[in-house]
Amino acid sequence: MKRFSGGFLLFLILCISTLSAGDKTLLNPHFTAPSPREWSSTGYFFPFPLDLENTLLSFTYKSHASCRLTLFDGLGDHVYILPPLDGESPLSRIYPLEEYVSYPVTSAVLEDWEGNPVPFSLVLADRTKFTPSAPPATHDQILSFTSEERDDYRLYRWVEGNNILIFDFRDYERQDLYLKRLAFFMEKPGFRGTLMTNAEMEGLHGWNAHDYSREGLADFFNLARESGFPLNREEVQLRQIVLNEGILIDTGRKYETREGAIISITGETSPVLRQRFITHESLHGLFFTDGAFREDIRQYWKTMPAQYREIWRFFMVNNAYDPRDEMLMYNEMLGYVLQLHRSEVADYFVWRFNRIGEIHPDKIGYVRNITPYLPETMLAIYDDLSRLVSRRYSYRNGSFHEEEQPGS
Repeated sequence: MKRFSGGFLLFLILCISTLSAGDKTLLNPHFTAPSPREWSSTGYFFPFPLDLENTLLSFTYKSHASCRLTLFDGLGDHVYILPPLDGESPLSRIYPLEEYVSYPVTSAVLEDWEGNPVPFSLVLADRTKFTPSAPPATHDQILSFTSEERDDYRLYRWVEGNNILIFDFRDYERQDLYLKRLAFFMEKPGFRGTLMTNAEMEGLHGWNAHDYSREGLADFFNLARESGFPLNREEVQLRQIVLNEGILIDTGRKYETREGAIISITGETSPVLRQRFITHESLHGLFFTDGAFREDIRQYWKTMPAQYREIWRFFMVNNAYDPRDEMLMYNEMLGYVLQLHRSEVADYFVWRFNRIGEIHPDKIGYVRNITPYLPETMLAIYDDLSRLVSRRYSYRNGSFHEEEQPGS
């Protein structure tokens, strides 16, 4: 808990006294009170003696890096990490703070990580005015955006799914800071369920693109909380985002699931691979958030020819996936196969299986044995999965067309 100087506490008391007197513009010429439940300020220091019960805090600010919001109340300070936001955007960040702050708040400060003030406008409003902070977007809109050099990421809510957040990171390095530890915790054989230190992950590859369910996120952050594991600043920011966006809720004892999933791509990837990766990861997002669709894929995996499952399991094992996770097997089959245009399927998988043989000479014999019928096998899987997806979503031949109706 931060200790306040006597002068600072006296200043807060004067703020409260002045505001209670009703003259709400004396402390700050930019300070206004449109209504008893709405307050705004264009300064970086914002004094208000207000109980935040049933209140939402809406920010509009301009920062190309994450910021630190500190709320001061009668017991101390509460620090929140706010993601990058272009202040010219019509959308504001909105935070249901009553879940975290129980006492009347006397002031708020917004700073960058160097301690410099970040100007912002702020509104306190009733919960009924809540709107999501991540703007809705189609794949075409996301892929057409050219990231500025200084952006860490852009955050979107995909229009096709149920609260599927898409992070478009500037590059792989920044993506790793947010998601690499999650990759090992969730999917890497030999590491699943383990919170690896930064030193232990040094030199190891995460993924080029990522996808995580609400359950996986809850497990990750709960273990970090219970064990006192020191998360990166970026992972703390990620936790705040999934709380703000309604994927998780903090009960005070543990993180529990609500609705949604997260996926990611990067601007460092070529345009062709960006298209492929966003399709791949979005299919996982649908799998995580649509129970009926997930069951369709499970049933297909369960009833498909045993030889198909054997071939696919071989592919997964030799691409660093944990074969003990049956759901991971058919979830990744969905993503890898349908990320492609149908005309690419045969050549792509012949190439990928041949690469396995080149990297692992002891596997060459198996690869040679299946190569003659591999194109036919993968095309059959492609056609079957494509039918399952397109009857529910706008997927067509390797990409989504959100303006079209499913099945058209």
